[in-house]
Amino acid sequence: MKQMHRSHGVSTPLLHPCLKLQTQERPYCPVCNKDVPLESAKTDEDGHAIHEECYILRLHLREGTHGAH
Repeated sequence: MKQMHRSHGVSTPLLHPCLKLQTQERPYCPVCNKDVPLESAKTDEDGHAIHEECYILRLHLREGTHGAH
């Protein structure tokens, strides 16, 4: 059974403090600097949330700068 917290006559579920931080702050994409919805977030090689499109773009840019010699 979930614990409930009553505030101003409204019942809301009690969350662990770590979960509150995650729900209050969205991570920002290191490529475009826009927020990343957790429902669609991917994780880059450094463990940061990133948009899938931004990750692909970054991979292509890295390939282009290294080039085929």
